[in-house]
Amino acid sequence: MGEKMSKKTGAVLAMTVGFVLVFTMFGLSAIHISGLQKINSGKQVAATQAFWLAEAGIQKTIDQLNNGGLVSAEWEETESGSNIFESKEPLTINSQGYFEISVDELDSAFPEITSYGYIPIVGADANKEAKNYAQRNIRVTMYENAFHFGVLGDDLVRIQQSDNAFIDSDVASNKNITTEGQVIVDGDVYYGPEGEFVYKDKLVTINGETTQNDNPIPLPDVVVPQELVDLTYSTLTPPTLSSGNYKFESFKLTGDLTIEGTANIYITSTLEITGGQFIIEGGGAVNIYVDGDVNIGGNAMVNTEGTPANLILYSNEEITIKFSGGAEFYGAVYAPHAEINISGTAQETKIYGAIVGNTINFKGNYTLEYDENLENVVYADKRYSLYSWREIY
Repeated sequence: MGEKMSKKTGAVLAMTVGFVLVFTMFGLSAIHISGLQKINSGKQVAATQAFWLAEAGIQKTIDQLNNGGLVSAEWEETESGSNIFESKEPLTINSQGYFEISVDELDSAFPEITSYGYIPIVGADANKEAKNYAQRNIRVTMYENAFHFGVLGDDLVRIQQSDNAFIDSDVASNKNITTEGQVIVDGDVYYGPEGEFVYKDKLVTINGETTQNDNPIPLPDVVVPQELVDLTYSTLTPPTLSSGNYKFESFKLTGDLTIEGTANIYITSTLEITGGQFIIEGGGAVNIYVDGDVNIGGNAMVNTEGTPANLILYSNEEITIKFSGGAEFYGAVYAPHAEINISGTAQETKIYGAIVGNTINFKGNYTLEYDENLENVVYADKRYSLYSWREIY
């Protein structure tokens, strides 16, 4: 009897020890799994924080570029003349992580910003040379809001010819470009990511490359300066307008007008120049903001001094802008919602400068020659707009 009890007791003890071992193993496994989950959770949190650090680097750089340029004390050029800049020191956020930034092709229409964000995973200092950090990288391409194309349409550029037609510039559209007739385009052609470049016959000559853009080119709205909006209406009394700020309900010119120096003009209705000369003296720049339709024709010569960067015509409205009848225009137009028509018959219509609109139609006898000095003329409140964004690995 005692021997049987001893055997039973031994068996129970063995089973108990076995259960204890099994539950211990389960417990240790649970602790291990919990630890792994904690580590994975910590990695996910660190990766998210590193992403926002990289994004902070992007925003900081864009803010500097749009407010006077890169701060020289914070940046250095990797090699003289390379136009590639890197942040001199890592920028630390609350002593927990940091970001590093580089800017490439700063002198181009499409500068590129790359930001690297680092954050420690488990309580250590962020150190990109070790393995105790999470890293996320963001690269954005910006577009400088300046006249980098002789012709840029948001919706459509239609190029037709019935007599003599020549475009000496690059031509771009965020959607479609169509060509017809014996037209010469002495430049590259860029059409939109969802658009088409259409030849309607074989008489068109493109002396450059044809490219489909990956993204539409940003065209920010025009903002009329508040100091012009607040003005009372002026009276136009040719032949002379002195330097200053002016507001007109409408502006009709059939004879000569000389503007002496820099002027900013806001026209709340229509602008019509159908004869004579529009002269800018003294090297001043004239900016015209217009809310109504524009008609420039009748052999009018606009900005006869011949510096296109000195005359910019702006509109934010869905208006029609017309150049015709042998007019000569030295300047640039930025009207991203407007329909712009350029035509000539027996008398050639000539534009020396650049045109930006919603739809741009060329027909008949015309010439457009781009002025490269317009690359330095910014037409928006902010110098740069976002063109593309991507995370890199």
